[in-house]
Amino acid sequence: MRIEAETMPGNTKRPLVRGALRCVAAAAALMASTVACSGSQEPPRQYSDDELELDEVVDKEIIADTLPFALYRTLDEMNQDVVDPTAGSGHERERNKFEHTIALVMIVAGDTLPPDVATGSGVLHDAVVETLDQCAADAGWSGVQVYDVSHDDVIEYERKFGLTLEMFFDLRHECSKYAATYPTLDPDVRDELLAKRRGHYMAKVREWMAANPGLVVPVEYHEGANKPVEDRWRRVCKQAEDHDYDYEQCLRDARVEPP
Repeated sequence: MRIEAETMPGNTKRPLVRGALRCVAAAAALMASTVACSGSQEPPRQYSDDELELDEVVDKEIIADTLPFALYRTLDEMNQDVVDPTAGSGHERERNKFEHTIALVMIVAGDTLPPDVATGSGVLHDAVVETLDQCAADAGWSGVQVYDVSHDDVIEYERKFGLTLEMFFDLRHECSKYAATYPTLDPDVRDELLAKRRGHYMAKVREWMAANPGLVVPVEYHEGANKPVEDRWRRVCKQAEDHDYDYEQCLRDARVEPP
């Protein structure tokens, strides 16, 4: 999945990415249940969090959803890092699909976050906004907002304050990195809220993995690793063969190695 090149600075809620992913969430969930129900007769292998790099995937997605510009300077950089579930072949594509689906699961899970840790509202959100405003002011740009702004807003900043687009990107990136530490909150309160938010997401991810063990793909390939994308295409191509479509050609078209 790709997002169009940046035409506006964007905001802290990652609207383009979230919106695009939401559009395919239902289809992805349907595909997931289909694959899980019609997989191999052998029970899928269970993987540790380390084998899945689950902590890294979940933590990065949380930041990308709440403070994306702490990770990226521009929307273009963010776009380049979005996992394409169709990219590559073999194990690489399997892993891409897995990470993409985890992102979808977390987007859906975001709708049921407790109010005090919700995206776009709550204590954590308010702390981020407060820090971003104060950071911009401390940098000498009082009156400049680095979230929820349009391209026209930034043009106005340049006309009014002399803040160019590139300078705005730098300011937003540095202030977002600082805001990700939640400096205005008491450390104990901050840690409790961050743990609460992370626990919610992790519980939903584990719930999905438990319901779809055949779709769980480790970072490193090994003999017997789950291959849900390849398994699905083999079934699709076998069905196509019944309609006079060449089975091996179908596999090649799907970038799957023939048996």
